[in-house]
Amino acid sequence: MKLRRSHVLFGLFLICQSVHADPETGRKIDYDELNGMAILATQLKSPFSEIRAFVTPQSKSIKLEAVKLWLEIDGTPQMPIDIQADGTFILPALSDAQAKHAQLAVNQAKGDVSLSVSAKVNPPQTLEVSYQDLFLILTDTEALIDEIAGAASWFVPTPDDLSFKFDQPANIKIADKVYKTNDENLIAITRNKKMYKQNPTVVFSRLPLEINPE
Repeated sequence: MKLRRSHVLFGLFLICQSVHADPETGRKIDYDELNGMAILATQLKSPFSEIRAFVTPQSKSIKLEAVKLWLEIDGTPQMPIDIQADGTFILPALSDAQAKHAQLAVNQAKGDVSLSVSAKVNPPQTLEVSYQDLFLILTDTEALIDEIAGAASWFVPTPDDLSFKFDQPANIKIADKVYKTNDENLIAITRNKKMYKQNPTVVFSRLPLEINPE
């Protein structure tokens, strides 16, 4: 049975970090545990791939507006981190040397908030996209697996397909070939090296709800 990477990677929490409480400065996490994902987020190839970090209050008494994040270098606060209204924030990409001396700090007690990083694929918002932009999702998936699994990535099958989920029957046209949905309103397309080089326009009859690497 083929392992569906989309079920274990994109759309799921990839890191849910439990960190220790400090009575004076709140919670901290060694930044070298996060820096690899921060760097990868700046190197994604497809415009449809996304890595984001977010903070989530675990108690109704904690308002998101009261949560503060900052980066410390050798114990000294260096960089406040802006938290958006939906709880997302950008992880700064540091050099490996900097990351070894850095910590991400939050001003809440242990258990009051969770800090997480997730990866996802955002479906296109237009009916026509380039083949390369679309199938670079698979390249990003491979890089993500290498970052998370390390040496164990050798045991994970290489993703070769993109699966498109629609809310009703649809089709996708690539060059002179038309792919149609199955009974579950899904279309699976295998990456083609020749097509990637030619980079034709991919035309959707309607916008997909989801795209998953497999």
